[in-house]
Amino acid sequence: MMQNFMCKLCMPVWRIGLLFVLALSSQSCGNPDHDNPKPGLVPAPKMMITAMAGLVSLEIQNAPLGAVLTELGQHTEIHFTIPEEIKSEPRTLSLQQRPIEEALQQLFTGKSYSVQYRVEGDKEVIVGVDVSAPQSQMASRTLSGTHLINSGPANQSASPSTYSNETKPLAVRTDLDLLNLEQSLKESPDPATRIAALNGIAGRETDVSVNPIVVQGLSDRAPEVREAALDLLRYSSDPVPIQSLASVVIQDANPAFRVGAMSLLIDQLGKGEEPNQEDRDAVRAILQQGLADPDPRVREQAAMLLENN
Repeated sequence: MMQNFMCKLCMPVWRIGLLFVLALSSQSCGNPDHDNPKPGLVPAPKMMITAMAGLVSLEIQNAPLGAVLTELGQHTEIHFTIPEEIKSEPRTLSLQQRPIEEALQQLFTGKSYSVQYRVEGDKEVIVGVDVSAPQSQMASRTLSGTHLINSGPANQSASPSTYSNETKPLAVRTDLDLLNLEQSLKESPDPATRIAALNGIAGRETDVSVNPIVVQGLSDRAPEVREAALDLLRYSSDPVPIQSLASVVIQDANPAFRVGAMSLLIDQLGKGEEPNQEDRDAVRAILQQGLADPDPRVREQAAMLLENN
C-alpha cells in the first residue's frame, strides 16, 4: 500500500517534467516564428561609414538621416545643417568608394541644398552642406538629387554677400576630381548618379571647356540623362563640338529631343570663334535630314531653321 501511495505521488511530477520537455521542443522546433521575423516588421537600423581621400563608403539600412549625417560629418569634417523635421527620415543606401558628391546626391534625393568649400592650397575642401537655407541664399545652381538645370545658368556665380572669399559655393566649382566624375558618368548603373556626375562636370571651372565630356551624356542609354546633358549644353556659355553633337542628335528616339538638339546646333554657330565651313556643312546636313523626319514637329523645326539661317 505504501508503494502504491508513493507512485501516486510521483505521477504528477513525471507528467510535469514531460510537459516541460515538450514545451521546450515546441519552442525550438515547432514554432514558426522562432527563426523567421513576423511579416511587416521593419529591420533594425544599421550604419557603417568610412571615408578616405575624398571617397566614402556607406552601408546604411533604415538609419535616421540625422544620425547618418552626424557620423558622416565625423569622418569627413563636413558640417551639415538640416531642418529638425527631416532628421528622422530613414535612409537605406549602399555605396563603395564613391565621391562624396555622389553620396550627397543619394542622401538628399529630391531636396535642394547648398555646398560650401574652403580653399587649401591648390585644392578646395568641402566644409559645409546646408539643406535648410532659403532658396534666395543658395547658389544659383544648387545641387539636388533631381534635374538641376532649372536652378539657373550653369556658370552663374553666387552673390558675394552670401559667401566670403574663403568660402564659396561648391556648386560653382567642385573639388572632386574630374576623372572621378567622368568615370561615374560612364560606369554608374544609376541614371540619377549619372545626372549628378553631369552636373558636377558642368559646374567645374577649368582652363578648357568641359562640354566635350558633357556631350557624352547625349548618347546615354537613359532618356533622362540625355535630356539633362542637352539642357546643360544649351545653358553653357562655352561652345559645343559641332561634329560630336551632329553625330548623335538626329538618332535619338524622342522627337522633342531632336527638335532641341537641332536648335542647339544652330546656337553653336554663334558661339566662340567663327565657325569653319566644315561645321556649317555638318549643321546644314543635319537640318536637311530633319526635313525627312517622321515626326512633323521635327520637320517644321528643320524647315524654319534652314529658312532663317
